[in-house]
Amino acid sequence: MRTSASFLSSDLNANPHPLEIVCGSEQQEIEEELRKEIAERAYRLYDANGRPANRHTEHWLQAEREILQRITQVRESGSWIIVNLHVPNVPAEGFKLLVNEERALVEVEEPLPTRRPAPRENASRFFYIAQWPAAVDPTTASAYVKSGTLTLEVKLISHPSEARKIRSANAQSS
Repeated sequence: MRTSASFLSSDLNANPHPLEIVCGSEQQEIEEELRKEIAERAYRLYDANGRPANRHTEHWLQAEREILQRITQVRESGSWIIVNLHVPNVPAEGFKLLVNEERALVEVEEPLPTRRPAPRENASRFFYIAQWPAAVDPTTASAYVKSGTLTLEVKLISHPSEARKIRSANAQSS
């Protein structure tokens, strides 16, 4: 008989698990959670450095570097951008994805205990960002997890007028 942990572990390496890409109020929640994490870390840095005056920006930028990890595996394939993020032992339910014309933001809940130690002590979630090399159409985004790797695909916008249409539609739906 398999334990739930072994079942989950084997399930994570089997078939792809599609992921939902958030929009609307959920998008704002992710951005607010990220700002909150950065603000809390910046305050801890400020406090640990003896609460110096006029170093707010320095502390904020350091906190941002510590909390928001850059995704380096971003590549173009024809008219598509493909992002790969290796995050072993995280079930599909542990991801929240936000995609807009300029970037993707991925929030990852704490992985299962078999993962190597976290880069930040006491972290319960991690944030990753991918900057697009050109504007993309967020409505074409799709994502899945397979074998501990998140794959996100999104189509490039082929013409600047398409970008204006998408921005206009997004502004009206907000």
